[in-house]
Amino acid sequence: MIDNKLQEKLREKYNPEGSTLRTAQLRMLELLKFIDRICRQHNLSYWLDGGTLLGAARHGGFIPWDDDTDICMPREDALKLKKILKSEIHEGHMILQTMDTDPHYSNSSWMTLRDLKSQYNQDYYGHNRLKYKGLQVDVFMMEKNVPSMVKRFSNILQGIFVNFPLEGKHSTKFLRPLVDINHRVLEKVVYPALRTFKNHGNYLTYGIGTPFNDRYEFEDVFPLGKIEFEGYSFNCPHNIDSYLTNLYGNWKTIPDEDHVVNHTDNIELFD
Repeated sequence: MIDNKLQEKLREKYNPEGSTLRTAQLRMLELLKFIDRICRQHNLSYWLDGGTLLGAARHGGFIPWDDDTDICMPREDALKLKKILKSEIHEGHMILQTMDTDPHYSNSSWMTLRDLKSQYNQDYYGHNRLKYKGLQVDVFMMEKNVPSMVKRFSNILQGIFVNFPLEGKHSTKFLRPLVDINHRVLEKVVYPALRTFKNHGNYLTYGIGTPFNDRYEFEDVFPLGKIEFEGYSFNCPHNIDSYLTNLYGNWKTIPDEDHVVNHTDNIELFD
């Protein structure tokens, strides 16, 4: 973890207490705690991923300029979580965003827990076309021993038959029925067929149809450990250093100000 004085300096610059970004981060923390509670109750595996894991390891919480939250789950557990959340989400301030709940959501191999009392304003992966645009926790479905060629082929199919019709400038409501058919065929026929192709080895990749090709050795992820994030304990990969090095290289170094990246120019909080 970085030096406390440097951490305080970064917090003062990017997300001081009471700022919109800091308030947004704390709201996403509540979403993350909600998922953690459900996963513990139902014995489901998950772990912090991406910038969320990086923030936990380097900052003890959110990267000061970060504005989203990521976790990973084995695909089987993620599908169980999807079913469970249909009955668990009843508080009226969050929704599980999938292709079933949002006609413009084009991600078949991950889902998003959205806050309903906020909104991102951004044009990122067709974000502005989404029905739900609030603060988020992305839940990525991880699969075991998927060959690289299969993964890339699935990405191409997903892009041509689902993402492109939904996110292109030509996208219209008249294309939605076609996308539904395409998605159903991919999910029910093509992707299960592709899942029959397995490599020898013991590694995990982001799910078939997901446009990320990173892979992690199974022993770097399991057995899961614990890490502190904003004063709470969450699941993390077994070998955090190896996992983050695979993602970011020299992850312990703070980037220059010119290379600081977030996902949005504007966050609105409705209450």
